[in-house]
Amino acid sequence: MLLDVLKQAGLTGPDQNLPALVRVKHGSNRSGKVLHYYLNYSNGAQSFAYAYRPGVDLLSQAPVAQGQQVTLKSWDAAIVEEK
Repeated sequence: MLLDVLKQAGLTGPDQNLPALVRVKHGSNRSGKVLHYYLNYSNGAQSFAYAYRPGVDLLSQAPVAQGQQVTLKSWDAAIVEEK
């Protein structure tokens, strides 16, 4: 499988460990803080381990720790702003 070859070559990151139906985009806000946008493109819940620096989900105001399990409901989103 291509992903296995890329992993062996060290060309992957934590985003490749997300469920197939979850997409992530990264950016920064006007204050220069890093943002991670997670989108669940399915009609079922999807869970994954958050892989970046601790932050807060701007949509729910819930803290998010590195390694914490995040569950997105069907067609849900999370926007995590790193501290």
